[in-house]
Amino acid sequence: MKKVILSIILTAVLVFAIPGIPKPVVITLPDNSKITIRVIGDENRHFLRTLDGYTLLYNDKGFLEYAILDENGLLKLSGVRAHNIRKRTKAEKKFLKKLPKELEYKDK
Repeated sequence: MKKVILSIILTAVLVFAIPGIPKPVVITLPDNSKITIRVIGDENRHFLRTLDGYTLLYNDKGFLEYAILDENGLLKLSGVRAHNIRKRTKAEKKFLKKLPKELEYKDK
């Protein structure tokens, strides 16, 4: 039941013009692992972020990956799956050393 309610809230935040959620939320991923994120934004745009500020996007399998910027300043998937801070692999930590925090897409 909690999953359904959280999914409805996240969908509403991402689809409709309402502010982000001020408190961290726990998301259950397709493999039943969990990640705690923040939904940042305002009436016009929203971003999912890790607790330490990395921007996230859902991939086509329903997992969260770190976002990177393409050559046009648009957010795209990095191919690196996101985890909570204490569960990150060495490779993930190395990748994050080069990734800026709080990425946002450019306005057109």
